Amino acid sequence: EPPRIGKTDLGVKAFVPWSWSYFPDSEYIIGGYGADMATANSVHIKNTLGSSWYQAMVGSDWGCHVSLRGGKASGRSDYFHTLEGGVLKAVGRGGGATGFGAGKLRPEFGGNILVDDPLKAQEGSSAAVRKEANTWIMETLHSRRNRLQEPTTPIVLIMQRLHPDDPAGHLLKTERHRWTIV
Repeated sequence: EPPRIGKTDLGVKAFVPWSWSYFPDSEYIIGGYGADMATANSVHIKNTLGSSWYQAMVGSDWGCHVSLRGGKASGRSDYFHTLEGGVLKAVGRGGGATGFGAGKLRPEFGGNILVDDPLKAQEGSSAAVRKEANTWIMETLHSRRNRLQEPTTPIVLIMQRLHPDDPAGHLLKTERHRWTIV
């Protein structure tokens, strides 16, 4: 899809709070081309969770309540917990996610990995940067799915196409059977 049509708003900023209203203990890793961009999405999500309108909506309409947990991680923008056991970690391309996993070990939805714009538009023509992004997704992020439920912990890639071997093209070429295009 082209830029500026709301992919990030729907696929990241709205999806995580919405899904937490149904599965408040879900675990997420959100990533993007840079830590600052991933963290900005994390801050937006954290602000939504703490807002009075969200609390009123999930408490009355869905019968569930999602609350942010205090403590050491509560002041961080890139990593936080909910009282219900949910976790969100934001990481930029090439950044480490060691020690963090996405998805609960259960058959129903338990979280996912959301990769939003792994490349900046101007990086699409760089073979080195494309390779870095492809490796980051294939090796680092794939390994962050909680293993026992790997098939049920999805990775969602949100991006505009920039090159035949950008992350979307690379994944379709190397593991087409594992991906669904929406």
